[in-house]
This record gives sequence, structure tokens and C-alpha cells, in this order.
Amino acid sequence: MNMNHNSIFTNHNSHSPPQQVNQSVSEAINLLTATQAGDLLKMADFIDQHNTYDEHGNTPLHYAAAGGFIDGVSLLLLHHCYVDPVNNIGSTPLILALQNQHHNAALLLVNAGASPFYLSPCRMSGIGLAVMSGDTSLILCMLSVKSSQINRQLALYKIFSDVAISKVVDKVDLLLSTCKADIRYPVFTLNPPLAISATLGDTDMVEKWIQVGAPLERRDTSGLTPLMNAARGGHLSVCQLLVIHGAKLHPEINGQTALSMALEFGHTEVVDYLISQSVTVDYHL
Repeated sequence: MNMNHNSIFTNHNSHSPPQQVNQSVSEAINLLTATQAGDLLKMADFIDQHNTYDEHGNTPLHYAAAGGFIDGVSLLLLHHCYVDPVNNIGSTPLILALQNQHHNAALLLVNAGASPFYLSPCRMSGIGLAVMSGDTSLILCMLSVKSSQINRQLALYKIFSDVAISKVVDKVDLLLSTCKADIRYPVFTLNPPLAISATLGDTDMVEKWIQVGAPLERRDTSGLTPLMNAARGGHLSVCQLLVIHGAKLHPEINGQTALSMALEFGHTEVVDYLISQSVTVDYHL
């Protein structure tokens, strides 16, 4: 199958990108299948073709990492294979290793220069998978990897969103204290953690996000504020928590406010509360 080489691989570190290898189909299959079979001796016969890829965009390193084939990973790295090839769905060997819980393989890859901060098209990263797994030693190893501040903070910010969905409060402190993630980093292409927790009606997580300084008015990718999300979902306690901490009552999107959304969805308790707060604000003005 003819493939656009540049569409499969993206260079995320200082290693030279893989080159198109002129070889027969059978040779490419032998190398890739030897890796999948865990046949180290057969791999050695074809090791000069270490950067070949199949119709899925997977290289031998993808297969070795995904299968937790440590000797295979070591052999490929020893022969200077490209450490961050991206397959057709945007996954690197590091991501595949962690998805399959092969942390020793992941550690080898990181030490060889694989980027833990590469964010795949489906918003997955090595550092994100490591944080959610709770592997502190691997996390610390990843944090020592040099990377651009933008890539690092974008990947870390995405983990805040993952934590909001999974509702694992203790991961917040890990991100802030150990990973030095910035909860206020200006990311507008991902749903903010506070907006996610407000949408879910998760009072505990909302309180935690507010406590650590999450922006109260940062909108989600649909343009809704956390208060709008809480109001349209009928989450009274979340609305109260947001307003008490200073969330604005009257921001609009397409002419709608948090109050009009609560009214539209029939959440009378939220409507009554927001009206009472609006009257209070108007009175003090």
C-alpha cells in the first residue's frame, strides 16, 4: 500500500526522522512480524530496516512497545530507530506502551528521548497516561525531559480535564506540586476542568478547582461559562458555590445567560436562586 511518508511520522525530538526504505514487501513483513512474535533473532536479521512501517503506520517499535517486548525495544533503540514515530491514528510507541500498562518499556523509551508531552489527535499523551496510572517514578523521569513550555503546559492542562472527568481529587495536587502544571494557563482549545466539573454537577471537584485558582469565567469549547453549564444542568449546589466565589451572573452567549438556560430546562430552584442573586447584585449597585 503506497503511503505518504510525512503523514505517518512527525519529528518530536532531535532524532533524525525515519527514511523511506527501499525493500520488498516480504522483507518489511518479516521485520514487523518478527517483532510482533517476539522473535529477537529474526529481528536481528532485518534490523537495518528498523524504521519500516505497515499499512497502519506502525513501526517495529510500535509493536515492541505495545507488547511490552523489552528486548525488542532495547534492540531497536540500540540501532537508533526513530523513538517517536506517529501511526495512522496519531499514537507513538510511548503512548501504546502506557495504554497497555508496560511501564518498563515506557521508561526505556523516555530515557531514549521519547516525548512524554506529545499530544495525540485524540488528546492523549505519555505524561497524561503516567499521571492517571499513579506511577510516580515514571512521572518524575518524564518531567526531567526537556521540552517547549507550550507543549509541556498543554499536555499537563489536558490532564486537568481528564481528572475532572474521572473525579480523582488527589491527582490535582500531584499535577500542581509535582508536575508544576498551571491551572490558569491560557488554553482555549480544550474544555476547562472547572467547566467539566460544573457540567457534571460535581460539587467536590468544583470546590477543589476554585481552591487551586481555576478561572471562574473560562468558557468551554461551546462558549459556555461554568455557571451556565451548572445552571442548564440544574446543579443548584454548584451554582451556589460558583456565585459565592464571584462567578458573574450575566455573561451571555447567543443572547442566553445562566438564568435563561435554567429557565429553558425547567430547573426552578436554580432559576429562583439566580433571580435572588441578581436582585441582590442590582440592589448593591
